[in-house]
Amino acid sequence: MGFAVKIPMFPFHIWLPEAHVNAPTTASVILASLLLKLGGYGMLELLLPICKNACFYYLPFIYATIIISIIYSSMAAIVQTDLKRIVAYSSIAHMNLAILGIFSWNCQGLQGSVYQMISHGITSAGLFFLIGFLYDRHHTRDIMYYGGLATVMPLYSTNFFFFSIANMGFPGTSAFVGELLIFVGAFKHNTVVSSFALAGAFLSAVYSIWMFNRVCYGSLNTSYLGKTFFDLNRQEAVVMLYLLIPLIVLGVYPSIILDYLSYLKYFFN
Repeated sequence: MGFAVKIPMFPFHIWLPEAHVNAPTTASVILASLLLKLGGYGMLELLLPICKNACFYYLPFIYATIIISIIYSSMAAIVQTDLKRIVAYSSIAHMNLAILGIFSWNCQGLQGSVYQMISHGITSAGLFFLIGFLYDRHHTRDIMYYGGLATVMPLYSTNFFFFSIANMGFPGTSAFVGELLIFVGAFKHNTVVSSFALAGAFLSAVYSIWMFNRVCYGSLNTSYLGKTFFDLNRQEAVVMLYLLIPLIVLGVYPSIILDYLSYLKYFFN
């Protein structure tokens, strides 16, 4: 239960959207990129080796919690209007997908889980930085005030595009590799649970595309945002570049990390 709170899993997930909304950008980045991963690390390094029989005994309950967490948080992300809340609920879905890989009981699932957590740390950090850049300029995170930024902030919109498609697990990004390995491992162990988890992958495309389209396309809301727009400055562009490079490199050359995860096969000896 302690690890479930940290990930978080349903019904212990309510704290995460509230924490992100009330936290500054840097705190949201640290929370999403690093601190949430402690729950997955604890399950991987403590629950599986020490409490393997208990994990098998409670596996139906764990699977039910994972599926509820993925579908509920994905549907909740679709109806949010605060940009940070959308990414926060998205984080819940992606972290629970990583937990599904942990409890798939095979090497592919475990490798996918670790890869997914690394990828989610990069993707969520990029999205929270981009949302923070908007908030610094216009002092609102309400998505209804935005639109048409692609015409006045092309560099910003380009970065937003790459991190949005990464959030939905698009091929060529690091998230695709992690999700693919998780589903390969999960389908080997339980086809029914994996089929329900696929709904979360579909819903992630829905809210990711909707968020990007609503912010970057459509009509400019000059009545609230004003008529002066500033694209990414040099410091912001460098920050995004440091995140964009590993996002793409890990998507096209995953063996950089997967070669170091071969030790996971010893979990099943």
